Amino acid sequence: MKKIIKKNTVILIVFCYLILIGISFLRPMILKVIMDEGIIKKNIRLIIYLSLSLTALISIEEVTSILQTKLFADFQNKFVLSLYIKVGQILYRAKQDYFTNNSSTEIINKLSTDINSVSTLMDSNIMYVLGYVLQIISGVIGLFVINWKLAFLIIIVVPIKYLLIKFFSEKAQKLFEKEIDLSSKFSAWFGDIINGIREVKLWNLYEEKQKNLITKQKEILLINKKCKSIQAYNMSTDSAIKGLITAFLYGIGGYLICKSELTLGSLTAFITYSNYVINPLSVVMNLKFIFAQIKPSADRLRNFFKTDMEQTKGNDICQLKKQISFENVSFCYDNGKMVLENINLKIEKGEKIAIIGDNGSGKSTLISMLLRFIEPQKGHIYIDGVDVKKYDMDQYRNLFSVVEQHTYLFEDTLWNNIVMGKNVLKEEMNESIKNMNMQEFITKLPGGYDYKIQKNGENFSGGERQKISLLRAIVKNSSILILDEATSNIDEKFDEFLYQYILREFSDKTIIIITHNKKHLKWMDKTYFIQNGSIEEYNAL
Repeated sequence: MKKIIKKNTVILIVFCYLILIGISFLRPMILKVIMDEGIIKKNIRLIIYLSLSLTALISIEEVTSILQTKLFADFQNKFVLSLYIKVGQILYRAKQDYFTNNSSTEIINKLSTDINSVSTLMDSNIMYVLGYVLQIISGVIGLFVINWKLAFLIIIVVPIKYLLIKFFSEKAQKLFEKEIDLSSKFSAWFGDIINGIREVKLWNLYEEKQKNLITKQKEILLINKKCKSIQAYNMSTDSAIKGLITAFLYGIGGYLICKSELTLGSLTAFITYSNYVINPLSVVMNLKFIFAQIKPSADRLRNFFKTDMEQTKGNDICQLKKQISFENVSFCYDNGKMVLENINLKIEKGEKIAIIGDNGSGKSTLISMLLRFIEPQKGHIYIDGVDVKKYDMDQYRNLFSVVEQHTYLFEDTLWNNIVMGKNVLKEEMNESIKNMNMQEFITKLPGGYDYKIQKNGENFSGGERQKISLLRAIVKNSSILILDEATSNIDEKFDEFLYQYILREFSDKTIIIITHNKKHLKWMDKTYFIQNGSIEEYNAL
């Protein structure tokens, strides 16, 4: 963040403040002299001279204001960018259970809302507060220079305004916290409905879901109405106080002028200085009201920055040299359901093994632990005699090429979805596609490798998505290949060809498959069966 937001920008902003404050202090004094020494005494030369001076000051003020606005915009943009950079760093490295416990809709809604809210701390209105503080100081000095008795009357208003703002801000904070919480829950609920829209249609749940939507939205809108009412009361009270002060000053000032204790120019300058104090004072003291709106988002963002992250640094590892070993590994979910208990399993380098079992038996959980998406509650997993938790995370995951039943495809070109950031020559890609007998699949696509894939591959069938995933794994060329129901959506003839090709061409690689298709077992060195949390070798014959 420090590298993004440069000190020079802050210095320039402060310099602009000082120029504007100096000009704002001089203007009422010049007006006072114009009225008392120029207009009343009919000194035309003085009027012209001071008017030109005032014009020059106004020109400098406007140019400075434009420069200041540009600097503010740059400052805020860099601040927002720094927040998104930090959020990205945490999200990419957050532990898998964070994504299990929060839907993508919830995550996006919370983070975007919170960043937008917190970024208002750096917008022009908030940043002007520093200038307003300086303006208040110059205004107070001006008030006491002109008439110290009237100045004290203006100062008395400060604690009254403070108490009113404190009252409204405390009420506002509670309402904003509730509104953010309800909005977050609504986004999660609505996201769930959208994800399950097929079921909504099949079961004719339109009316029921629409009633739920209306009920939830009415609750949010009611809170929103209360928030706006509080804001209106606060603004109305503020306007009333300013109006009363202005009326009071004209009344007392007029009386003092009639008694020759105050000049017309002095009264004009005094009212201007009082506006320097009262108007900015409202903004400065309303910071508490503004912070009441921002605080819930700032608290949530602060908590997000404490999210548990994967441990990335560790020992170097480039390839599997000897063995993968599970020793007394157990895992259970948060609800206490035991999935795997005291698992002992050894997989030698170059060995081809299959893991079978009923749905929910723990096959994918075993693989997730090997990939370090989740950690065992008991026991250890070793690669070449070293606990996997001690390896550098990025290097460790480079050991694996994974093909799953449900492959996620990014909204990008086919090429980028296959190479996944790797530098691959087109000739190498063409060779892989030819060997895997996928030329027709690629060439029939408009644009070939440049064909744009829709969100999560919605313009592909399940089998086509699995073919792309297989290409990914082949191109990655890792020493361990994991196939988790990798060809479940591919026709039987092509399925058999792929397995024969993979086993023939990658005989030096360690291959782990999860499957319900017993035809795959004939190519395996060993088959393991998971049942009731335990694992044992299975005789496929």
